[in-house]
Amino acid sequence: MKKTLILSLLCLAAGIAAAQNHHVVSQSQARMLETKMQAVTAPIIAELGEISATKITDTVSFAIGHIKDVNTVVAMLPELKQYAVAQYCAANGYDVIVNALFQVSTNPAGDQLLVVLTGYPAKYKNFRPATRDDTWMVLFTGEGDNNDNINKILNAK
Repeated sequence: MKKTLILSLLCLAAGIAAAQNHHVVSQSQARMLETKMQAVTAPIIAELGEISATKITDTVSFAIGHIKDVNTVVAMLPELKQYAVAQYCAANGYDVIVNALFQVSTNPAGDQLLVVLTGYPAKYKNFRPATRDDTWMVLFTGEGDNNDNINKILNAK
């Protein structure tokens, strides 16, 4: 009887240990065209259309028990935040979350990472090609030196 009980406990422990190594991978992908992909597109301008007046809160949970190094988890945070936004938008028919804020924490056991997303869902509308009158928007892209961007805009007029 004791041998059967011990054997059952060992099998249960082996099953639990094997479950710890089970990995599930999901991925969301944005549509991107870059010059390294041998395609150049003209800039496109879109307006924010429907912006929800109601602030949303959505929580996404990620299993992290299999990751041994906390620095790996921290390095993954930007992608996990993007994933939370992409999941909410895809499930609810929106394009973007305006004023997206994130609260990231682990559960008490430390094997789940919770990403709480809050913000105002919105949709884009009125897509059109960019014109010279839109060059002022370069200031807000975060690309390059702002002084160079200002000079480009002043010289374009």
